Amino acid sequence: FDEEGVPLATAVNVWSPSQEYFGGNKISADFWEPVRKRLKSALGEDHVVVSWCGAAGDQGPWRRVHNEAEDRMMKLRGVKSWLDEFGRRIAESVLDTYSLVKDERKSKINFSHYTETVPLPGWKLSESQIKEIKGWKEAYEKELKKDQSKAHRLARQISWREQTLQRQELFKNDPRGAYPSEIHVLRIGDVAVCTNQFELYTEYGLRILGRSDAKMTCVVQLVGPAHYLSTARGIKSGGYGSRPESCAVGSEGGDMLVEVTVEKINELFDPLIRNLPQEGILNNGNPVGEGWVDLLEEPSNWEHEKDHWAIKKGSIIGESDGGLHHFCWTKDSYRDFAAHVTFKMTGSGANSGFGIRLEPVSFNDVPGYQVDMGKSYWGCLWEQGGDGMVQQFNPKYVSRFLKDGQWNHYYVEARGNHIRAWLNGVSTIDVVHEGGRLNGKIGFELCNGPKQTRIEVRQLLVKIYE
Repeated sequence: FDEEGVPLATAVNVWSPSQEYFGGNKISADFWEPVRKRLKSALGEDHVVVSWCGAAGDQGPWRRVHNEAEDRMMKLRGVKSWLDEFGRRIAESVLDTYSLVKDERKSKINFSHYTETVPLPGWKLSESQIKEIKGWKEAYEKELKKDQSKAHRLARQISWREQTLQRQELFKNDPRGAYPSEIHVLRIGDVAVCTNQFELYTEYGLRILGRSDAKMTCVVQLVGPAHYLSTARGIKSGGYGSRPESCAVGSEGGDMLVEVTVEKINELFDPLIRNLPQEGILNNGNPVGEGWVDLLEEPSNWEHEKDHWAIKKGSIIGESDGGLHHFCWTKDSYRDFAAHVTFKMTGSGANSGFGIRLEPVSFNDVPGYQVDMGKSYWGCLWEQGGDGMVQQFNPKYVSRFLKDGQWNHYYVEARGNHIRAWLNGVSTIDVVHEGGRLNGKIGFELCNGPKQTRIEVRQLLVKIYE
């Protein structure tokens, strides 16, 4: 948009090549021509339409079913061809979206760009495969030498094999056997735009979309020298787009392309809040400031079941093979405080929690808050015997900062009804829980159910707020 709100340009990401008119010998914009005409008619003749081809290496705009029904609808609309109808549908979708967002203009947006040349694993062929391709190339060259009038038909067949053989030499001379491929990732407000050079099979694009943190993700293919990039399933099934002559890299390269692209998108759209306060930092295991009390200094200050908990000076170890809850807790109660907890949790289906403001009834029944530990629960605040899930942290982000099966660190603050927690420096809990408990024991839980859990605590420091 310009300053007066006039729309200047539209980028349209269609996951289909512009090949409704296929196999002919003419230059054509294909279905983009009716798209541009319709949008210019509605938005102004100077309006620019930017066409972005999505991941469509195995897609096309052709009709597969309901042809008679589609023909009838086109006749009723007065549309002469499927090309025009395809373009009409795209343009109408754009105009429908425009009607919703035209008043949502922003003068300032987040804008950033990343680019990298990624060494994708090349599709290496066996000597017998290389020999076969050489044989086809030589046969076509021999045929062309006999009859130059066949040049138009044979030129592509010859160059196709020649390029394949050149790539094999490239892979041989590179110790990694890599094919360098340039990618770009843009952040434009809430939208991610990621490019690749390939005719990218749709599955790869869907995998990028499914794992992207952006509100909207546009995958743009054919940005650079074009080769197909087929999936493992496509290669197994065969076909023009799944042959080594068509593909510089195999499915392993496609997997790597997805991983790198998703990683870079999510770096640009990182939703994690890393605002650990100064007192939440450990310097070589030591807390910042004064007033910290080591709750592992005196084992006699703890209540626990000896069958499930081993509490010694400097450590707590809890183990359970499932069944009931099993808790341990301090004899003293704490109201407002900060705590450092350094711990390691292992086990099949392991689930535990750092308990605060606990009100024990028995070793198996302890109402109170738990700063959770466990798959799908990391970073959550649970109130046992109360409201249940008080605040949930999205589990899709946990793998980015959790050290699974290794030593991790929780920093927790409780001031009145305001509870905050950071797991390895990432804010996961920040909630004011009105009506919640304000005082109680500190402890740990081994969760009930069919879970095998082992938790080791090597550091538990508390600082009381007056």
